[in-house]
Amino acid sequence: MSMELVPYNILDPVWLRDFYPSDLPEAWRLEYYANEYRMLFIPTDWWGQLPESDEIPEFELVLVEGDEPLLQNAAWSEVQQISTKMKQPCDGSEDSLCRWIFCNQTLVVIHLVPEDGHTLRDMRREVEGIAARFPSSQVILVIEAAPDYLAQVGILLQLMQR
Repeated sequence: MSMELVPYNILDPVWLRDFYPSDLPEAWRLEYYANEYRMLFIPTDWWGQLPESDEIPEFELVLVEGDEPLLQNAAWSEVQQISTKMKQPCDGSEDSLCRWIFCNQTLVVIHLVPEDGHTLRDMRREVEGIAARFPSSQVILVIEAAPDYLAQVGILLQLMQR
């Protein structure tokens, strides 16, 4: 099983403050992001905020949330639309970090939202449950959290996949 980590909203004010250098021009943000991440998640509320298609860097996979027509960009190796009709609510416990799951023949995308009080131990427990549920799938964890928390989860995934 392979697990990839993708931030949920890299245009969130916390991301703008904590991830990007303060003097980085707005037009260079996606290029800067592409140096750290191989995949991009485009949430529904990004429509209208995306730069022109010739300014979008190459990504291994672009996940597009919503039911709008897919964006076309030659630099994107693969685009996967995550339709609201295809998302399934998580059937976890009340303390689950999972908000929704999207599955098709080739991949599983899971949206995780750690709330105040959730620790990396909680995230590990969640990831272990996901690994047990989807042992032979490519799993993409779309995590809605601050950049420093995502970095910690990235280290956790590296350690778990050894």
